[in-house]
Amino acid sequence: MPLTHLNKSFKTLRSFAIIIIAVIFSAAKSYSQATCPLNIDFELGGFQNWQCYSGTTSSSGNTNLINVSLTSPISGIHQVLKSSSAVDRYVPIKLAAPDGSDYIVKLGNDGTGSRAERISYTFTVPNNQADFVVTYQYAVVLEDPGHPAAQQPRFTAKVFDITTNSYIDCGSFDYVATANLPGFKKLSGIVYKDWTPASINLYGYQGHQLRLEFSTADCTQSGHFGYAYVDVNKTCSSLITGNNFCPEQPTFKLTGPAGFDKYNWFNADRSKLLGTGQVLELPTANNDNKTIVLDLIPFVGFGCNYTTSVVTKANPPVTLTVKDPTAVCFPSTVDITTAGVITNKTAGLSYTFWKDAAATQAVTKPDAIAVSGTYYIKAASAAGCYVVSPVKVAIVPLPTLTVVNPPSVCVTSSVDLTAPAVTTGSSTGLTFTYWADLNATQALQTPSQIKTAGTYYIKGTNANGCFVIKPVTVSFYALPILKISNPAPVCFPSTIDIRSAQITSGSDPNLTFTYWLDAGCTQPLPAPDKVGVSGQYFIKATNVHGCETVKPVDITINPLPELKVTNPAAVCYPLTIDITNSSVITNKTANITYSYWTDAAATVALNKPDAIGASGTYYIKATSSSGCYVVNPVNVIINPLPVINIVNPATVCLLSSVDITTTGITAGSASGLTYTYWTDAAATRQLSNPSQITTAGTYYIKGTNANGCSTIKPVSVTFYDLPVLNISNPAAVCFPSTVDLTRAQVTTGSDINLSFSYWLNAACTQPLSSPDKVGVSGQYFIKAINKNGCEMVKPVVVTVNPLPELKVTEPAAVCYPETIDITKGNVTGGSTNVDKLTYWLDAAATKPLSKPTAVADSGLYYIKATSIYGCEIIKPVLVTIHALPVLTVADPKKVYTPNTVDLTDASVTKGSMGVAKFTYWRDAAATDPVSTPKKVTQTGTYYIKGENKYGCFVIKPVEVLVSNIPDIQVPKAFTPMQTQNNRLYPFLVSVKELTSFKVYNRWGVLVFQTNNPSPTSGWDGVYKSQVQFLDVFTWYAEGIDYVGNIVRRSGNTVLLK
Repeated sequence: MPLTHLNKSFKTLRSFAIIIIAVIFSAAKSYSQATCPLNIDFELGGFQNWQCYSGTTSSSGNTNLINVSLTSPISGIHQVLKSSSAVDRYVPIKLAAPDGSDYIVKLGNDGTGSRAERISYTFTVPNNQADFVVTYQYAVVLEDPGHPAAQQPRFTAKVFDITTNSYIDCGSFDYVATANLPGFKKLSGIVYKDWTPASINLYGYQGHQLRLEFSTADCTQSGHFGYAYVDVNKTCSSLITGNNFCPEQPTFKLTGPAGFDKYNWFNADRSKLLGTGQVLELPTANNDNKTIVLDLIPFVGFGCNYTTSVVTKANPPVTLTVKDPTAVCFPSTVDITTAGVITNKTAGLSYTFWKDAAATQAVTKPDAIAVSGTYYIKAASAAGCYVVSPVKVAIVPLPTLTVVNPPSVCVTSSVDLTAPAVTTGSSTGLTFTYWADLNATQALQTPSQIKTAGTYYIKGTNANGCFVIKPVTVSFYALPILKISNPAPVCFPSTIDIRSAQITSGSDPNLTFTYWLDAGCTQPLPAPDKVGVSGQYFIKATNVHGCETVKPVDITINPLPELKVTNPAAVCYPLTIDITNSSVITNKTANITYSYWTDAAATVALNKPDAIGASGTYYIKATSSSGCYVVNPVNVIINPLPVINIVNPATVCLLSSVDITTTGITAGSASGLTYTYWTDAAATRQLSNPSQITTAGTYYIKGTNANGCSTIKPVSVTFYDLPVLNISNPAAVCFPSTVDLTRAQVTTGSDINLSFSYWLNAACTQPLSSPDKVGVSGQYFIKAINKNGCEMVKPVVVTVNPLPELKVTEPAAVCYPETIDITKGNVTGGSTNVDKLTYWLDAAATKPLSKPTAVADSGLYYIKATSIYGCEIIKPVLVTIHALPVLTVADPKKVYTPNTVDLTDASVTKGSMGVAKFTYWRDAAATDPVSTPKKVTQTGTYYIKGENKYGCFVIKPVEVLVSNIPDIQVPKAFTPMQTQNNRLYPFLVSVKELTSFKVYNRWGVLVFQTNNPSPTSGWDGVYKSQVQFLDVFTWYAEGIDYVGNIVRRSGNTVLLK
């Protein structure tokens, strides 16, 4: 049969839409806890012992109706969820049970359609449990279309007393979609509340059969939903927990039930307020067997006031006696769990073991501690009281035994293992013994004289009897391997270096060699790198370990052959000399081989030693059968021909003569030569006048030395032509310009590469000082010299015309936008020799002035005067046109009466430039002055005149607004059913624009809004197609006045019928 839930009592609830209520029921903990009914906490993972319902929700007037029927659990509506870190899809609420249990229940879903869901649990309150409290946590998210409260989504938590057939008032809670619920937040149009605790007090219901109900419902208009998460703790007990305390602790805490608005704690006779808040902290001293009273005050509309009390009780004290365990040697461990350490070990106490005094870091193996230090033993009673005591553990470390392998020695030597260097770095005070095996069972008989390589063992024992055994390695070095290869014989005076690597090739690497005269190595070889005497010597090889081997080496030094040489007699070029005959080698022998060279090292062979054609020193090499040789020099003299150097005489101009007998012609020739002069190369026709040659051509000079040898060489005689000079008179110029006689155009057509000079007379005795700037008309002379020094002189005519005379008078200044005519006669009056005047923008007269009769801009302009010869002069003329001042006008701030506007305030003309004086006027022509510009009282357009120091001015308008005080007025009552006064609308006073007019009912619901102030656009009293009942409504109006400020007004009006 359907169950109907009537909710007839509503608060005014305005909020938002989706409701998510997560409910967690937890019973308060105390010293004696009672077990709640089976699976009330859903920890069986299903709905065992719970009943599920499904149905719809609707409204009738101001009443919400939930109609549900008993059903099996429906997937998606009745869901048991595993507690996890997941988050609700709409709001940041984690789907984890706050009490740490494994399951929660989701009741309802995010579907719509005016659906309603319920779960219930029936139980009987134990007769022996006066305090029975249901504590739950909830989170709420609401989706609100603006429905009346009876139509909103909701969640309810109620307790029905089956025994009395009525709901328990203080145990029933309605959570209707509203922002007035404590602790709500907004997120993207959603209002929600995170996990929040609440409690239902069932005191006095012992033996009653009760039914716990949770319900969720969508909005009754089918468009909005709500759902819940439910969890229940498995213990049910007293309202106040923590009254049983441990006397060992300085304080203890009493905790009241969750979910109340206020908590007030008192002593037994309520004479003293002990504290506020859910938790009260008290000292343990003098607080055993004390009655503590707690007043519980719920949130408004969520339960009833309630007073409860609790009696404090001190638990039995816990005692702990410990004794530090006996020290052990590493790697042995210590067990601190034994009775030898805990000397008063008591049944009923639990013992735990920790690394810190706060007992936060547990010891993983308290029965096998391997590290020295202070540890802590915690003895705890079943009531949760405990004592922590320290215990010191000592693990004696092993001694440090450092073994350094003794250095290796050569074969037949012995090693001493008892030497201190072998155990250097070990702990002090150790006793050392020496062994042949790792387990130290076979003692060494003579550890100070080990003669066999191998691994032995040293045992170091400290005063505590702890010991360490470590190996030591003994090794021996072998004798070095020395191989000797006798060096090749050499010739005297060469020597042999017996240190050479080839002699000891094949020996061990990294050997050190020394050299001796005897096999006993008692007489060192003084110069082993330069052995010059044949015989047997000895080499000793020492390896890196100092072991030695000695072996002999044989040395052979062969003698040199004998060679006698006589220099040959000198000859003259081109004769040659033979140095191979016996007149040169005077002791030539058959068993000696002779060879001939151009260098003393005998590396470059002489090509033809029997026909030497060049003077110099040559070399003869005599080689014996043993390969030894001697090289001796031989000097060869071939007398050379005389050297004649001819320098051709300098070329001269035509008609001059050349002297080839001067010393300069044969400069650089051999000294002491006799010269003769000829017309032919064979020197058969003698030249008759070698000192005065006037004909160009080739002649010959013969030079003879003291030996009678001679050389003939040619000499060339040449003559230069005169330069060709062509003169073109330069074009006439205007003063102060000058004529440049050095320009190429003046001498165009002349020979190239001529050198020019400029003169005042034809004889070229008076030079022209500035030939590139000739400023006086007349005849001048140019001399041309070619590169050979030949000259030519010709006249040139220069013409310099005078300039016109230009006088300029500056015109009078004017003001913009007037112009100036610079073509008027008074500007250039007094000028002479002028044929034409022109006008320009630049001093170079490249930019013509377009309107010289109406110049509109200030500046420097230019007048050019031209004579009949085309000569010009340019002079500047200054034109001054004064600019108007810059007048910037900003409308003054709008004011309300009786305030006035000051037009002279600097802010009105801020930004103006070049203004010397401001005046104020009523008309644009500035004929009607403002009498009091500092206190303008009337709205209107005024004018400001800005005048600069030149008398130029600008006039601009300025707007003044002096407004009445604005207001928005609305009638106190209106009658929508009457023919007059049947609409509610605002009256605007000095308000330019209405931006908003809104009307709200007593629940804060917006019933009308407009931004049109017209009476016909006011509210006619109709909301949702129904004329509203007699009631008081709140209105809110907003507009903008003529000053630009926002005007806001609000008030109440009565709707009358």
